[in-house]
Amino acid sequence: MKTEYNVKAKCNGMPVNDIINRVMKDRGVKNIDAFLEPTENDMLPLDSMKNIDKGIAHVKQAIEANECIGVLWDVDTDGVCSGTIITQYLKHFTNNIKCYINNGKIHGLNDDMMLQIEDINLLIIVDSLDEDYIYYSELNDQGIDIIILDHHHVKESVPYDRFAILISSQIDYQNPHLSGAGVTWKFCKALDETFETDYADDYADLAACGIVADMSDVSQNSMENRYIVKQGLDNLKNPVLKKIVGGYEFNSQSVSFSIAPIVNAANRTFNNELLINAFMSEDKKEITNAIKQLKGFKEEQNLEINSLRESVTEQAERQLDNKIMIVFIDTPYAIAGLLANKLVGIYQRPVIVLSHKDDRYTGSGRAVGIEDFRDMCDETGLADAIGHPSAFGIRIDEDDLDDFCESIQGTMKDIELHSCIDVDIEVNADDIDKQLVEKIRSINNISGTGFPSVKLLIRDIDQYEIGQMSEGKHLTIKPDGCDWIAIKWNWNGNFDDMEMNKLMNVPLTLAGTLNASYIGRRYTLEFICDDVIMEE
Repeated sequence: MKTEYNVKAKCNGMPVNDIINRVMKDRGVKNIDAFLEPTENDMLPLDSMKNIDKGIAHVKQAIEANECIGVLWDVDTDGVCSGTIITQYLKHFTNNIKCYINNGKIHGLNDDMMLQIEDINLLIIVDSLDEDYIYYSELNDQGIDIIILDHHHVKESVPYDRFAILISSQIDYQNPHLSGAGVTWKFCKALDETFETDYADDYADLAACGIVADMSDVSQNSMENRYIVKQGLDNLKNPVLKKIVGGYEFNSQSVSFSIAPIVNAANRTFNNELLINAFMSEDKKEITNAIKQLKGFKEEQNLEINSLRESVTEQAERQLDNKIMIVFIDTPYAIAGLLANKLVGIYQRPVIVLSHKDDRYTGSGRAVGIEDFRDMCDETGLADAIGHPSAFGIRIDEDDLDDFCESIQGTMKDIELHSCIDVDIEVNADDIDKQLVEKIRSINNISGTGFPSVKLLIRDIDQYEIGQMSEGKHLTIKPDGCDWIAIKWNWNGNFDDMEMNKLMNVPLTLAGTLNASYIGRRYTLEFICDDVIMEE
């Protein structure tokens, strides 16, 4: 499948300010300053979130009566940030708190978790909503009150109000894109008003991290999200986030590519308890050791991926004539999504990666070239696909596997795969300078769903040097006469072929985003490549 680029604007040779104005105009932003610098006026009133007053009353009662409060954290980055926010906030008023977290990638209440929850009076569940309300009912029967701070789809048929106080951005709220950490932070802001304190402001960085990591909308349709993210990025205080980010800038990219992968590695390797220990610690040495362990889990995860690479590649190579690849792995780790991402990048077609356990196949689907691969899988009637249209989890009963594979392959057979990627601007290689990089980085500082990083296209680079980073793991390209370097992380191509193309002056087309960082001690302008295309 050949990727085509839809270039919105050709800005070759244009002044920097004209380029920026064109980018924002094409994205429908009329007031650039107001968009890039959201204010508190962009945040919706705290009392506009349904049931928030009831939740405040229950927390106030529990604190005044010194009742034991339990907090059930969710396992992804948004959930860990949510759990940290509410637990750290409550510690200003009480130490009578118990924290709970599932193992692996399991969300919400379940039989194992119900066995752990005991001797508490109030349970606060963050970033998780169970359709099986039987668990809520059982806790109520034990005399435990429940507050749920969440953002997932609310089924009208589930009687949540009978058993819990549900505070959700999905119920009569003007910003349904607010993530679990955002809901939790606003709940703490409302508690501040009740207690006449200002503790919640110290946790804006965690709210920002959760919103970005959960791919919540940060476009002009969700200015509240942009305000919270801006507040958090400008006020980095959490010691764990500080340690992970290190000397790099705390922005949307560092959340997506540094913080979230480390948190996700912990739940993929079944080390979730360490997340609570790390985020709740106030000891610098403990935090340093915890981060070291968390990074070790990420490396452990990567080693497992490498150990499966040969088997997965062999399976994929046998399916080159198919429009969809279905591969199987045998691993105790929840890394199907990561492998699916890698396969999609290499083979440019939809991929499903599955593992077998307890009469069921579970895994992940990833897609490129079609609009909604998730619904396509779901509509077979033989699988449960939950998540985003092109990135989702999937479950298939063992007895239905063969029929599912036949059905989805049959459906895909008649579909024309077509990948067309929107590019904001086309520029010349010598248009990229420090001023343009800095301007675009200021735009990309808050980026993500609804407002992705500004993407650029450069054609006809015919004089360049080829290099490597990390012993051949990454490709570098240095166009002659330019003050920037192009980097293709995790390069899957052949370096010898690239050197031969350089000698033959084969032109390159680069598509990607702009960045800047220190390579060694030198401040370097970077073009981070999504694609490196050799012209024929």
